[in-house]
Amino acid sequence: MSKKTLYLHIGTPKTGTTSIQMFCMNNREVLQKKGFEYPLYGFDFARAKEHRNGHFLVSTIMKSALEHDLEAEKREQIRGLKMVEASFEDYDKVLLSEEKIWNHTGLVDFSVWNTIKEFVDAHGYDLKVIVYLRRQDELTVSWKNQQIQDGWNYYGCFSWEHYMKRGRYYIALDYYDHLQKIAEVIGKDAIQVRIFERKNFPGGLIQGDFLDALGLTLTDEYDMGESSQNPTMPLNMAEIKRLINKLGPRNIGIENVRVRNFFKGVTNTCLRSSDYKSDWFSPEERREFLAKWQESNEKLGREYLGTEGSPFHTDIKDLPKWDPHNPHMYEDIIYFFGQALSRAEEQILNGRDREKDLRSKFIETRRTVREQTKQIDKLEKELAEQKKMIRELQQTAPLFRAVRKTRHLFGKDK
Repeated sequence: MSKKTLYLHIGTPKTGTTSIQMFCMNNREVLQKKGFEYPLYGFDFARAKEHRNGHFLVSTIMKSALEHDLEAEKREQIRGLKMVEASFEDYDKVLLSEEKIWNHTGLVDFSVWNTIKEFVDAHGYDLKVIVYLRRQDELTVSWKNQQIQDGWNYYGCFSWEHYMKRGRYYIALDYYDHLQKIAEVIGKDAIQVRIFERKNFPGGLIQGDFLDALGLTLTDEYDMGESSQNPTMPLNMAEIKRLINKLGPRNIGIENVRVRNFFKGVTNTCLRSSDYKSDWFSPEERREFLAKWQESNEKLGREYLGTEGSPFHTDIKDLPKWDPHNPHMYEDIIYFFGQALSRAEEQILNGRDREKDLRSKFIETRRTVREQTKQIDKLEKELAEQKKMIRELQQTAPLFRAVRKTRHLFGKDK
């Protein structure tokens, strides 16, 4: 009899994790028939929806804007692991997915791996870790653009120059080094490395590649759902949005959330193809950046994939470095704020329609309440008249007078 196995998909970020998670969530019944449970535990984490079912391992819970609630984070971790244990009562293979695990354990708290290892050992489970790795320059650009587009933390405010100076504090880019540290805890055989390059996926679909990592094959029985691939944000739009993000990231109140969501919505309408083709990196800077990881990537390929040389493609974009003074900037600024005005007008009109609808419902409800109040008043009046009539009948009826007189004679009316 095979041992029960915990499969843990740990990202990295910007490697199709949302597509994988939504695919698993939408195909839970199909996976269950094949022996895999993709559990949904009902946690309510900020900015982590239910499809990220492994988020409890690395959740962030704040006491205040600057203080973590470490006790609450640990409680949720323990509660989640108890739920995993319960899932194993019905299934031999449980699958969790959370892209934050990669960076969190690489930059913040590595002890999560000790917790996971202690858990699987205590229950006699096998552990299989699946990680997708993307060439460092592409991951850096994609992650940075996503932070700008989301705009909910300080990362979305940093300039490219600042980010390049301090980027090592935000993403664990030395893949080999981090994998080696993980392997020291869980063993190298427990780690399965996949390279995030769509040309290598079956049919170009990461869902098919992920099923292959589980020992399964993508067939027609699976629901592919809608594509969740994010379009590329033009760099002029990224810079405009970055500056808007600086309006007040410390303010985490509801008004700031509304403003942030408004401009994020505007940004999503501006993901058009730009006439200005450029890159955060110049070709020379990109080569220099990749050279930092060349030796580490060669070790990665040799020890985890059995290949010689770097496991990543070697293409370099031949695009000029983005210049804030480029001739298309004025046009894109006007386009962005034109979209913002259009969106604001649309929301105002929708708000007025909503207000009109609510006012109509209020008037109708008030009319109904008034009619019901009149009906209640009428019923109360009829009830009072009925009580008065009963009292009059009791006072005038001969039988009632005889009963009262009898009770009086025998002293029972006191």
